[in-house]
Amino acid sequence: PTRCRCGWAYMQQWLKLLLHDMHVVKEIGESDLRLIRMGPQQVAHVCSKHPGEFRDDQLVNVRATIEGIEARLQELKIRTYGAATRSLDTSPYHISMEPSVPARKFPAESEQTGFNRFLRLEDISGLAGRPIEQPGFVPIDFLKVPERATNFEEALAAMRWADKLCTLVSVQSVRVQHGQFFKAALLQHVFTRVLPVPRAGDFWHAPMRYALQLDVLLLLKRLMEHFGSSVFNIITSLEFDAVRLVVSAAMMTIGDVFMRKIATDIPSEVCQIYAQMGYGIKLSPFDTQSETIMVTVPELNLARTAILDYWHDLGATTPIMSFNDGMGCDETTGQFLAQCCARMAFPIGLDILPTYLSGESWLILKNYPELEFFRDLVFYSKYFMCTVPDCFPEPFPYNQKMAELRWQWDSQHSIYVVSAYRKQLECPAKGHRWPSFAVASRFTAPHPALTEDDILHIKQLPDFEKQLGQRDSELLLSALTVPYMRIPIVVSFFATEDRIHCLKAPVLRSLLDSVVFEPYRYLHKSAQAAPREVPTKDEGQLNTAYGLLLNELARSPVQLVKALTTLMKLAQALDTGSYFASQTDIILYVARFACRVENFIQFLLLNGEPMRDTP
Repeated sequence: PTRCRCGWAYMQQWLKLLLHDMHVVKEIGESDLRLIRMGPQQVAHVCSKHPGEFRDDQLVNVRATIEGIEARLQELKIRTYGAATRSLDTSPYHISMEPSVPARKFPAESEQTGFNRFLRLEDISGLAGRPIEQPGFVPIDFLKVPERATNFEEALAAMRWADKLCTLVSVQSVRVQHGQFFKAALLQHVFTRVLPVPRAGDFWHAPMRYALQLDVLLLLKRLMEHFGSSVFNIITSLEFDAVRLVVSAAMMTIGDVFMRKIATDIPSEVCQIYAQMGYGIKLSPFDTQSETIMVTVPELNLARTAILDYWHDLGATTPIMSFNDGMGCDETTGQFLAQCCARMAFPIGLDILPTYLSGESWLILKNYPELEFFRDLVFYSKYFMCTVPDCFPEPFPYNQKMAELRWQWDSQHSIYVVSAYRKQLECPAKGHRWPSFAVASRFTAPHPALTEDDILHIKQLPDFEKQLGQRDSELLLSALTVPYMRIPIVVSFFATEDRIHCLKAPVLRSLLDSVVFEPYRYLHKSAQAAPREVPTKDEGQLNTAYGLLLNELARSPVQLVKALTTLMKLAQALDTGSYFASQTDIILYVARFACRVENFIQFLLLNGEPMRDTP
């Protein structure tokens, strides 16, 4: 009886909600009519089957609700689809107030209520519409992209095939599932493995005609749009953010090379002014942000170093389009636009000058489209350096058209309004978007911890989610104060029987990943001075060219490999034979961690081109 009354009370409340919703709609379909009829019928059936379980006032309230539903049904328009339907049993089921009155039985076809809805009785052929012809599937052969570009023709072919393959994946999304991952992986492969980052004297700097120069910049712009529409359809992470940052910077760097070319036939005046008048792009904060990105693929480290080498070799330039410092038209950008206008006798004015870059004053971008292509490359590269997560669009199946940047000059606020991905884009950058876990001060706040002495003077050290005691916490935090030596020390710290269990804490797993896979500060190839005293007073002498992990594996791999082997053996010993054991997270993490380090080891063993030497 209690269960019956609870169920009946639930159905009574459902009827009240149904009556409330019916006052909002203006018409219903025939299928909706059947569904609405079921509710009063079921309530009437329960009331007639158990007449003595309910009070008279309860039955009166239910009857009033049912009568309200019936009255509203008479007012609503029933939407039909042009075919006669089977007559419905819409006669009301009477609620008996007297126990002596026998309950009315349901007809045979309604004994199993709910199954009638599976039968579509109305004619829906008129809703079909005209057939949509689907094109045949065009095969997508990713092997068309060469393994390595050794000259300009191969590099151009690799970019053309990448553009064509990304388009094929996009337009065949019905047949090719999760195309955003294919496009992001393809473009990462092309710009970190196939195409070398430009350096002085390579094939990127070969002379060419203006038509080919313009074609390459347009191709880079399309590839950047493919890349943006793909990565913003993927939920980001520390590891994937490194891909977004490095690949976009590599595209912009290649675009800078072609923007500086002086064509052999009819050179562009805009390119001449950009190359000969000392203009350039302010690469920061790429150098700062790339110190703490999670690089789990060695090719990303090499691409990062090559990008920083290229911009460092350019020397001091006058930066233009510094969108990370604000969306306004800065003074140097205005000077650049004014010189372009003066060269071609275009109108010059303080009010009209910023609109040349947005395209509202069409003379420059119409006659020199290379500036439009390069502008979008620069903005995308700056946009991926943004440190405010809310500035990025929400994951959505974007296409290449939605990734196209639309520019407008807001004269009232003196800023550029850039729109794409159904929102306005801005790129403020300050500090790190992903603060490092490999910094001791992060865990000792508000006390700074720059040296081991600072650690010793802190009375209460963090326990890392109650996984470490004070002694172990002191050892771990002390290792974080010596970045150049931290990798073998920290890995060996966890490679013991009593500490491997600490890796079930997410904060310690994040700390270990940051210690090993963050590149740390960049060392330029011109640095030749080795440290003469230990500890050195110049921290810049402890920077590395290709990241701490590659530096450790190339110079002193024994301790790290030994500790990693011990860590894997200890993780294997934790296996209890059940996936649901508490040690499963530790085993899976150590396996992933070891595979990532193995990628770097294999890269060093198989890499035929030696990395540049550093002190």
